[in-house]
Amino acid sequence: MRLLISLAGALALLACWPALAADTSAASPVAAHVEKKGETVTLESEFTVPVSREIAWEVLTDFDHMASYVPNLSSSKILEHTDTTMKVEQKGVVPLGIFHASYDSIRQMELKPMTEIRAKSVGGDSGPLTSISTLSEKNGQTVVSYHAEWTPTSKLVGSLGTGTARDQLLHQFTAMEQEMLRRAHKGKTEAASGTAAQ
Repeated sequence: MRLLISLAGALALLACWPALAADTSAASPVAAHVEKKGETVTLESEFTVPVSREIAWEVLTDFDHMASYVPNLSSSKILEHTDTTMKVEQKGVVPLGIFHASYDSIRQMELKPMTEIRAKSVGGDSGPLTSISTLSEKNGQTVVSYHAEWTPTSKLVGSLGTGTARDQLLHQFTAMEQEMLRRAHKGKTEAASGTAAQ
């Protein structure tokens, strides 16, 4: 059985990311909603994080290094890249209780830098998936919103309850949020060190 994982992605069962040495007090809990109508699964998520849109965008599109901060993702690489498009291949293993499911996916993306990422599956056997991730600014923070429509072809994955799917979506975007905070904290620390050295 294979799954699609996106910038976001569909239903990767991600382990909770460890606490990082960053200020998370202003970060909002990740919100997620999953609904199934017929054969189609709708996935939505949103969170507000106290980092710049540049950092949020960097994390969402850093596919060549995404396996280092997204659990269960064994490889991630950019196959093609222009200023406004990207083709990405990802592979990994997802634990499903006592079972494990491998996945790989190829997605074509349209990029509006710092604002929007539209993705569409063009490879793999998990079924059609389209998604859109948007970035906006609110009170000096970045709001990340995600919406996807997925028609799974795997009977096992398709039979997962919406509650389980919601939990996995929460884990995935919590990992993304924590990586954004880590990079923001690292940038501030390096800037402070540079100032002190002058």
